[in-house]
Amino acid sequence: NQSPMKLTSHIALRPLWRWTVRLLLAVAILYSLSALTLAIIGLHEDYQPSDAGVVFGNKVEPSGEPSPSLASRLDKTIKLYRLGYFPAVIVSGGMGKEGWDEAQVMADYLANQGIPRSAILVDHAGNNT
Repeated sequence: NQSPMKLTSHIALRPLWRWTVRLLLAVAILYSLSALTLAIIGLHEDYQPSDAGVVFGNKVEPSGEPSPSLASRLDKTIKLYRLGYFPAVIVSGGMGKEGWDEAQVMADYLANQGIPRSAILVDHAGNNT
């Protein structure tokens, strides 16, 4: 048997709980819509000619090869360079925990794919992008 005081306070909390759930649901929906909008905008490719392309570093595998995500960035850079969108490429990265200089690995990857070393500017101090 519950006392009338406990029963009353329990009933009074129900509307507050419903509003809290509704607010959290609205925030989750708003967050999801914002994330979806950013993803759609990010997938839209609108290339413009520029003075240089910039590639930010990412993980280098223990073998010294670029990680799949970094290789994807570099491959896109190679494509855009060959299409003439920019005459130079800036690679920016730091020393990764795997022991590789990300910027140097990126520069070597680009050079091995035919981009002239003279067109590659290396930023070894890109530790935090």
